Amino acid sequence: MADVRQGIFSFAWWLSRIHADSAEDLVKGFILVLVLKRRNYIQKAASQTQYWFNFYRKKLKRLVQRNGEEICLVINASDEIDDAYVLPFEKFKDFFSLDYLDDHDRWSGYVSDNQIKLCLNGKNPKAAEAGVFHNAFHLLPSS
Repeated sequence: MADVRQGIFSFAWWLSRIHADSAEDLVKGFILVLVLKRRNYIQKAASQTQYWFNFYRKKLKRLVQRNGEEICLVINASDEIDDAYVLPFEKFKDFFSLDYLDDHDRWSGYVSDNQIKLCLNGKNPKAAEAGVFHNAFHLLPSS
C-alpha cells in the first residue's frame, strides 16, 4: 500500500485544523481529508526555498475526467505550517501546455518570488504570476 502522506498534506496537518467536539465531527474531518485528496492534485515541494514540483499528465488527466476542471494543483512546502500554492486548474490549464512535458510525461518546475516556472531542457522557462495563490486554501473544492 502506498504511503498515505505521498502527494498530500499530512493527515496530522489536516486533523490539526479540524475542531472536533465529538467523534462524529472527527469522522467528518477524516472524510473531508479524503475528499480533498481525491479531488485535487497535491504535490509535496522538494525544497523549502524554491518550491520544486512535478505534475504527471496522466494523473492530472484522470483527475479532470473524474472531477471536471474545478480542481486545484497544490504545491505544498510544509506539513507543519501553512506554506502552499493552491493553483486552480481552470486558471492554469493553458500554462501547463504539452510543449513543456518532459520525457517522463510530466511538467517540472518551481515557484520562486511568487512566480511559477516550468522548466524543460532546451527551452526558456515559462513563467506565470502565482502570488495570490499562496495559502489560498479557500480555493480547494471539497464536495
